[in-house]
Amino acid sequence: MKIEELNKITPWPELEVIMQSRELRAIFADMAKRIEHIPAIGETDGNDDAQAVFHYFDTFGSADWYVFEVDLQTGEGFGFVTLSGDITDPYAEYGYINLFDLAKNARLNLDLHYHEGITKKQIWNKRYGDGDTVVSEETAERREYERIGTV
Repeated sequence: MKIEELNKITPWPELEVIMQSRELRAIFADMAKRIEHIPAIGETDGNDDAQAVFHYFDTFGSADWYVFEVDLQTGEGFGFVTLSGDITDPYAEYGYINLFDLAKNARLNLDLHYHEGITKKQIWNKRYGDGDTVVSEETAERREYERIGTV
């Protein structure tokens, strides 16, 4: 990934701060190199060990976006979003995310220090298990219904 492409998906206030700091520019350049081989949309389907390559968070600490796949031409990403900052929130979900739109939001930051990505399996286990125990889809579905009160 080129730095120019990373610029397109970095929230603009953060980008201004990065460009004023030699240290942050170096981290930003390193980030561009590390994530050069971002999975394309659909590439991590069925791979529970796929790691999020980007983490966005809001400046108030209440929302997180974990991005697993990206199409840099369209800005489309696929990931997991929780607007409460809690993975177990019943309204948190996987879905498509427009990273160009996220970059326009002054309240968001791209986590420059995010190195080891959370995996799809870890999200699944935190939502439906006890954090360590792997649970079946049937158990997960039952717990989801219990959580939202539609048993």
